[in-house]
This record gives sequence, C-alpha cells and structure tokens, in this order.
Amino acid sequence: MASEGRKRKQVKADGASWGLAEDLKATEAGAAGSSQLPDAAGKSAGVGKSGGAGKSAPGKSGVAGKSDAAGESGAGRLLDPRAVLKTLKQLAQVSDADVLPAGRERLEVWRQVLARVSEQSRAGRSAGSGSWTLFRQRQGVRLREVDPNCAAVGQVGEGAETFVCGLLFERRSGRTLTLCSCGSDRVCQHLGCLAAALDYQLKTAGSEFEVAVYGQTVAERERKRFLEHFRTLAQKSRESAPLETPESFSVVDKPRVRFGWNLTVSMSDLERVPDLRPVLYVEKGRRWVADRELLMETFQGQSAEDLSEVDRRLQQMFPVTFWRTPRTVLRPALELLVGTGQLEVNRLPAALERLKPELWVESVAEGLRLTTSLSRFLGESGDESGIRLYELDGGLLGVNLQRLRVAVVRLEGAWPGLFRRVGGEGVSFGEGEQDVLWDVVHEAQKWMDVHLPEGGEERPVRLQPALLLQMREGGELDSTLCLADSGGNLHFPGAGSRRVRLTTGGDGAGSGDEAGSVLLRDLEWEEGEAQRLSVELGLSGGRVLRDWVWRHVDAGEVQRIVQSSAALHGAGVLRVLWHRKSTVRMELLGRMTAQNVQVRVQRKRDWFGLDGVVQFGSRELSLREVLPGLSNEPVNGLIEVLPGQWALVEGEILRMLRRLHDVSLEVRGGLQLDPAAAPVVAELESASVAVGMDRQWQQCLQRLRDSRELDAELPGGFRGELRDYQLQGYRWLSRLAAWGIGCVLADDMGLGKTVQTLALLVARAADGPALIIAPTSLGFNWQRECERFAPGLRVVLYRESDRESVAEGVGAGDVVICSYGLALRDVERLERREWHTLVLDEAQNVKNSNSKTAVAVRQLRADWRVALTGTPMENHLGELWSVFHVVAPGVLGAWEQFRRRFAQPIEREGSGERREALARVIAPFLLRRAKRDVLLELPERTEVNLLVELSAAERERYEQARRSAMAKLDELSDGGAAAGAGSDGGDDRKQGSGGLGNEQRLQVLALLLRLRQLACHVKLVDGAWSQGSSKLQLLREKLLELKERGHRALVFSQFTSHLELIRRECEDAGVTYQYLDGSTPAGRRQELVESFQGGVGDVFLISLKAGGTGLNLTAADYVIHMDPWWNPAVEDQATDRAHRMGQERAVVVYRLIAKETVEEQILSLHEEKRDLVDGVLSGTDAASRLSTQDLAKLIRSGGE
Repeated sequence: MASEGRKRKQVKADGASWGLAEDLKATEAGAAGSSQLPDAAGKSAGVGKSGGAGKSAPGKSGVAGKSDAAGESGAGRLLDPRAVLKTLKQLAQVSDADVLPAGRERLEVWRQVLARVSEQSRAGRSAGSGSWTLFRQRQGVRLREVDPNCAAVGQVGEGAETFVCGLLFERRSGRTLTLCSCGSDRVCQHLGCLAAALDYQLKTAGSEFEVAVYGQTVAERERKRFLEHFRTLAQKSRESAPLETPESFSVVDKPRVRFGWNLTVSMSDLERVPDLRPVLYVEKGRRWVADRELLMETFQGQSAEDLSEVDRRLQQMFPVTFWRTPRTVLRPALELLVGTGQLEVNRLPAALERLKPELWVESVAEGLRLTTSLSRFLGESGDESGIRLYELDGGLLGVNLQRLRVAVVRLEGAWPGLFRRVGGEGVSFGEGEQDVLWDVVHEAQKWMDVHLPEGGEERPVRLQPALLLQMREGGELDSTLCLADSGGNLHFPGAGSRRVRLTTGGDGAGSGDEAGSVLLRDLEWEEGEAQRLSVELGLSGGRVLRDWVWRHVDAGEVQRIVQSSAALHGAGVLRVLWHRKSTVRMELLGRMTAQNVQVRVQRKRDWFGLDGVVQFGSRELSLREVLPGLSNEPVNGLIEVLPGQWALVEGEILRMLRRLHDVSLEVRGGLQLDPAAAPVVAELESASVAVGMDRQWQQCLQRLRDSRELDAELPGGFRGELRDYQLQGYRWLSRLAAWGIGCVLADDMGLGKTVQTLALLVARAADGPALIIAPTSLGFNWQRECERFAPGLRVVLYRESDRESVAEGVGAGDVVICSYGLALRDVERLERREWHTLVLDEAQNVKNSNSKTAVAVRQLRADWRVALTGTPMENHLGELWSVFHVVAPGVLGAWEQFRRRFAQPIEREGSGERREALARVIAPFLLRRAKRDVLLELPERTEVNLLVELSAAERERYEQARRSAMAKLDELSDGGAAAGAGSDGGDDRKQGSGGLGNEQRLQVLALLLRLRQLACHVKLVDGAWSQGSSKLQLLREKLLELKERGHRALVFSQFTSHLELIRRECEDAGVTYQYLDGSTPAGRRQELVESFQGGVGDVFLISLKAGGTGLNLTAADYVIHMDPWWNPAVEDQATDRAHRMGQERAVVVYRLIAKETVEEQILSLHEEKRDLVDGVLSGTDAASRLSTQDLAKLIRSGGE
C-alpha cells in the first residue's frame, strides 16, 4: 500500500505540497467519471470507521488513487481536499442535527474525537503498519479544509511524499470516519499525525483551527467576557442604594502642629492598596516645610488641642497601632482631607477631590463611549500603569500618578467594580454592543446623574412623584421622596441628568414611551412638587439623612405616613414603592371603599354563584382573590389583601366584606352563596355597594325582608300563656320558618323549648304534617305537652302505629313522634314524603356527623327544620357543625372548609378573631338564652365542691394503679414515637409529642376509667374489696342530714354499678329512694317521676346519661353528683332537672370529689369546657378539645 502511495505521489513532480488550483483541475478531470465509489477490493485509498470503543474496521467503500481499479476520476477526487471532505460527508450523511454551537462545547467534542483517532493510530502502528520513527519526524502538516461542526482534511508530509487525509465524526452515533490517500484500511500514521497537530492547535488560543472551532478570535472572546462582566455588574448594582451625604468639616487655619498625609502608591504591585501615613511639617521662616513621615504611634501621641479639626478626627479614626491602613479607614480618611491641601502622593503634593458618582455617554467614531466622573477627573496618562483604581469599603479610590490627582467616590454594591472596569479612559461600545451600555444606564439612572448625548427626539415630561419606603428591624421607617419615569427609574427631585433614556417600554401608566425614548425632565417643577408633598405627607418630622431622605422613629408618625401615602397612591397622585431590603414590603393598591367594590349574585343550577371585582385605579382584582386576605390583621392601618399587596380598607366595608367571606362557600374553584347569606348581601346593598343580582336572588332577599317584618301572634289553637322571652322565641322561630332557613333553639334546660316549638307547630299545622324526632324517654313527654298546649294537633306515636303506612297516611294537622333509633331503622319509609316541619329534640344526638343516626336524619325531606338542644356543642366545634349540617347545611358549608376557616384557627391557634367571626355567622340562626338572664324569679342555685380524703387503704390502691398507668403510658409513648418516626407531623390529634396519638387514645381512656372508678369506690374495680368507701360514707352522712332537715335530693352517677352500691347504702341507712337508669322502660320512667314529684322517696338515684335530660323533678332541692363528668354541660343538664321553672326553693348542688385524684384534674377542666360553648355562641374565649396528650397529663398529675 505504502509503495503504491509513493508511486501515485511521484506523478506530481513539483514538490512537497500541492496548490488548490491543481486539485481543482484534478477534480474537473474526473468529473466525467462514475459518481459511485469503487469497491474496496481494488487497490484503493481506504475509508476507516471507528466507534466510541476505539476499534477501527475496514470501510466498505473507498476512493481509489491513480490505479487500474479506480481510474483517473477516482484519483482526482481523492487528491482534492475538498473532494475528500465531500466524500466523508456523503458517507456519514451529515445533517443539520449534527451542527454544534460554537464555543467551548464544540471545542471539547473535537478534543475527544482527536484523542480517539490518535489512540487508534497508535494501535495500528503496533500491528506493523508504517515506521513510527519516520512518522515522529512529522514533516509538514497543513490544514486544508475544515468544517468546524464535524470534519477536517489536511496534508501530511512523509519524507519526499505528501498524503491527503481526513476525519469526520457523527455526533448522533458517536462514530468517527477516516480516509487517507496512502490506501490503508486502518487509521494510519498519517491520520494520527493530523490528529496530533490539530489537538496541538486546539490548545493554542488564536490558532487557525482553534478559531474555526471556537467561532471567535481571542480578541472577540476577551471583548465578550468584558461585556458579560459589565452586564453582570450592572445587574448586581440593583442592590445598591443612595448613600448618606458625608459630613463636612471646617479647617483650622493656625494649628500649633501641622501634619500632612502621604499616600504611598506601590510602583510595582498594581493591586496593592495604597497606605496613608502622617507627615510632620515644621515651620521655616514664614512657611511650613515637610520634614519626615511619622509612625502612627507618634501621631497618636500628639495632644488633640494642638491639632487641626481634621487631624483630630483622623486621630480618632485610626487605630493606635497598625501595619497598613485598613480598607475601612482609607476612604473616610481621604474624604476628611478634601480641601485641606494636606495630601501627598509618594511625597509629592497632589490634588484631592471627593466626586459625585456620575456617568457620561458620548458619541464617538466607534459608536458610544462611557466615562465616569472619576475617569474624567483623573484624565489621561501616557503610561499604561499611570492610572490606578482601588476598590475600598463603600467606594472607589482613583490616582493619576503622572498628573498627581487623587479622587474618592462613594459607591455601594457592584458600582465600585463597574467604575473600575470603565477605568481612566472610558469604554467604547460598537453598534452591536450598545444594549450592554443601556443596561448600565438603566440601573445607574436610579442612583446617580447620567449625562446623555444631545440630539434625537426628546419629549418634555413631568415625572410621577414616588415615595420609596423601607421598614427596618426596629420598626423605624426610612422614606425617600423621588420621581419615577415610565421605565421604572427613580430620580431625586431637581437633581441628576435632565435627559433620561428608557431602556424598557412604559410601565402601563399611560406614558406610551418606548425603549430608547429620551425624556427631558422639568427639574424646577420636580423640586417644587416634592416640597409640597413632603409637607402633605408629614415627612419633615423625621430625621434628615440626606436631601429628600428621612428616618421616622415614632410609631404614630410611621402609621400616618403609610396611611396618607396609601390615600395619595389610590388617588393616582403618588406612586408608593417598597425597598427590596424592607422588613415589610407593601405594594399599595389604594383605598377600598363602597364605590370601587362590585358584587354579583346569580342563580347557577341549584345554587347561587358569587363573584365581583374591586377596582384599584386601572387595576382590577376579582372578589375571590381579595376576600381571603381581608381576614389579615391590619398593619399601620393597611391590610395585606394579596401577598405583598396592601390596601387601605374603610372600617365598615371591611367588616361587611369579612362577613361576606365567612358566609361564602368555596366550591369547584368558585364562590357560592346559600340563601342564608341574604342578610350579608342586603347589608352590602344598603351600604351603597354595587350589587348585581338576578330575579331568583331578588326573591330570596324579598323573603328575608318579609320575614323581618313578621310579628307573629300566637295561633288560636294554642292553649297556654308564654312568658315574654318565650314569645320572643316563638316569633324568632316564625320568622326563620317564613324565610325558609333552618335554625337551632339552644335555650338552657328548663326554659321551655318544647312549648315554644309547639306554638310554632300549631301555626304551621294547616300546611302539612310535622315529624318530631326525640329520645325514646321523651316521646311520652311530647305527647302530653301536645295534649296540654295544642289539643288541636293529632299526635301519632310512631312506635305504636302501623309504621308501614304512617308516613303516607298523615296530613295537615298531624304530628308524628319518633325516636332516633326508629328513625335510623325506618329512614327509607320516613323519607318517602316531604314533611312540612321537622323537629329534632335533644339534637346533640346528631352531633357526630359520621354516625348512622346523623346520616339517616339528613336524608329526610322537610320544608323547614329546627333543632332543640341545650348543648349544641359539648366538646369541639365539629359537633356544632354537625347539628347545623342537619338543619341548615348552607350556613357553615362543607366540613373541610369549616375546619380550615374556623375549627382549626379556634381550637388549635386560639384565634379570637375567628371565634368572633363564627359567632357572627351563626348568630341569625341560633338562639340561646341562659336562665340567669330570663328567669329572674328562678330561685338561687349554689354549687359546692366537697373534697373527700381517701382512706390509707384506698390511697394505696389508687397510687398503685396510677403508677401502673404511668408505666403503661411510657410504653405507649415509646411505641407511638417509633411508629411515627417516619411521619411528617400533620394533625396533632393524630400524633402528639411524646408519641401518643389516636392509636393509643382508647388505651389511655381505659387507664383513666380505672382511676376514676377507684376514686369512687374500690369495689368498682375489685369485687372482693370489703373496706368500704370514703366517698360513699360522706354521701350517707349527707343524705341522713338532708332527710332529718326535710330536704330531698337527686343523686347522679355515670356508673350504674356505683348507683347499685349507693342503693344498698340507702337501704342500710333507712333512706327511701326512687331508681332510674338506662334499662328503665319509657312508660315506667314517667311513673317514677310522678311518684317522686308526689312525695314518694327521700332521694332519686339516677344514671347521668339516662336521666340527665327530659325530666321535671322540682320536688328535689338538692342535687348530688357522685363523680365528675368530662363536660360540665352534661352535669348542668342533670342539675336542671331540679333547677327549672316550677322550682320554688333554692337549689344546692354538691359535687363529691376525691382529693388528690384524677377527679380534681377533671374538675379544673370544667371552666374551659364552659368557655368552649360560650366562646363560640357568645363570642368570648374558648378551649379546645382534649388531645390524647392532655388525657395522659391527667394521669400523670392525678395524684399530685
């Protein structure tokens, strides 16, 4: 192969290399030949293909040299480098997808390809192809053709011969194709030599191949890096802010001792920050002459009285000892020396100035030139190193060593670096680079004067006044009065460049200015307008930091400024901006009044949709966006309606919109209203808010108005007299029934909820049947009360009727009385018809929304519903929601929304605002009166807690059980913590601290139950106990005492087994009794009550849950609770069996509490539980539901 290659080359007799013209002739000579590549079987130049693995394989086609198999056309095509390049591309079928972007990425790909070709070439040499010694001489390698994306062709000289070889890589497949005129079917030594030469060029910046691959010359790259750095500095400069004006000092003309100050600038180290040292001057004749440079210790030892004011300041500024001048001191020290003539540079007198930061843009031949106040002052220098620029803390120092000029500029952030990049001579920007310049100008115009070239179109403009505010950590407010152009730049009034160039378009404020527009400011008007606004806003009361910049410390002053600026912002007079470093950032939207709020309500299938807008100037926000934020607490009179966006909201409109949010329901990404929200919308309408509504909502409002005007009289069929408060309750029920919204009558026990409801049933009887659902024990009571007060009603006891047909057979005037148990069982029968009125007595039976009973009752169809309960909520807000969800589901909405909006903030976070909001929402639909407020003639009720000291034996048994319970708690806590180790927290009711959650709740309650039983009587836990009970002994003594004095008592216990022990004690003591628990039949219950009321029995023993409601036992004037229940409302209900209408004697309530037991802890919770009810129903504080952790604490502290 090699000899044939040499023979082919000998056809060319003129030397080591060819010209392109000869190659072109060779190509043209072969143009008539075949376009197909010859078969590799001929003696031809080889085409190798190599993959990423570094292996090479013979090509399946080749291009022949001057041989019999190839012919002249093949030879010409191969010897032309352009033909080689074309052949390689045809073989690889290179497409646009193979194009690599110019730059470092393409450079790195080429390096990898060349390394792979070099490796394959070395592998070929080891197989014996060619002389490596000869090859290493590398005679004449020339790059002839290159495609920077994928291919290169060159000439490689070996002795007297020259070979054409090329390589190409396929980016998608990772293959490399090679070709050489030596005819080798491998990656030959000529290709290896080409790859080595190209790799060397890639490592040589500015070489022919490196520039072709990179796509830019070295100078172009340097310029690009410079511009990128320049742009970065401009972007970073956004963090900068105006600096305070430095203090000026007068100069003492005749100090006793005079000093100069020498700035030592290194001539060799260009980066070394200069050092400032004192120079002692001595008086010779009539002038001062520099003597020598002093150590700082010597200067510090001078008496301050002998120094000028400037030197005294410098003496205080410098540390006593230092090796070099600290960066933090150099700038302020030089500022003090301005105007004193005391500065030297390398012991030569120098001019020193403190410059304002300014920029100049000038037209030059190259395009535009940027200079700074520093570069213009320093001037030019014949020596490249003659101008030195040093970044200092808070500024920049410039020195012209030839002209002996020194200047300091106060700058922050990235500005010192940018000024330094501009240097002493400035920077020119060509036509394609000026966007970088205008980026700099855009940022610089906010903080410094920028002088633009004259000419072009200029528009005179009066910029909009703006107030830049910054709230600091301590509550201080910094205010900067400035002006804003339509490109977002800020300018000090009457200062800075008269010409302003916009780099971005107008901000939508109506200016219509485009990027590149030049505005011509009215500096005189700006100063006058700023003076007027500073007075109107009250800014002058703050401490002046610099012109148009104040700091306000007084909280009242801060609030007035924020409010007054918000009002001017809303009126379009002032633009209010918040500094990015402010602890509070308020984008002021403006003022929200009745005039810029619009509300729309319209029917959407089976519900009403709510939407609307709030208009802040040209900006419009939807009502759905704004309403949630109105619940936020005001800050300086402003409310954050959206994140970072604040509005000044008038008190009345704020109150009404908060109510609208509380009654609106969030469904499917929109807002809905229930007819129960009609009063809130009507209030908005009366406050002149624009309310748009359709005919259906107008009808809803009309029903509300009609119901409000209703003053119902007692119906003729009602037999009896109502007290004033009962008459009010009846009328309240009548109005809600006329409106069509369900409600909850939550009067205290004994205030006559039944009789008020009966009056309403008589009034509604003619329009359809009523269904009363009540506990089994109260069914007969309802029947008797109907017969007494409403004899015209036909009462049907569902239990004793033909239940299959009763629902279909009843009509107007009929009242069906059903128990909750039967309602659950026969819900399908009862829901076959629509009842005109549905009454739920003791509605706490549906307080668990997930219970089967509550689900069944919700299925019943009724025109109007009312719930009667003295305890609409006992433990947590979910109970209140459940009751409303049965009688008026639209009042509180879906559970998830209620939980998020009310339950969680109230129960977990103790939010007073949310408690008050919930009280407002339910107030129209819940009526609750306490006996102390309406029954002024009711006898006094006295409550006494009797603490019982346990015997030694009882105490031992109790403490033993408590210690065992605590050990069990520790075990449960460890297990719960391990189970929750992977949990992310969540609801603390599910998992509290210490590892106790819902999974352990039942076990904790079981431990508590055992302790409570032991506190009552050990025999409740241990049947073999025979040592009696301290609590039972005290009860015996009290009952005998009461019997002797002629009093009668009700005794309640939650444990029927405890009642059984009390029963035996009564028999042993000769105390007569009546007994009632859950097993007592309904008919027998009433007989027992009537018997006791008739005087039979000294005491009435009653199970708390079975007899705590629905009984009238006013014959007793003492009530004894043997064991405290968790919720005091249950005890209060039981007490109300005696303390109710009809009671003529004062009632005394005893609670028997075992001392130093869990019973004392439960008693301490009673007040919190009462707060839970009163807090929501009356708007005061409330306690939250007991968590598992709270229950555990009762055990741990139950003996302390």
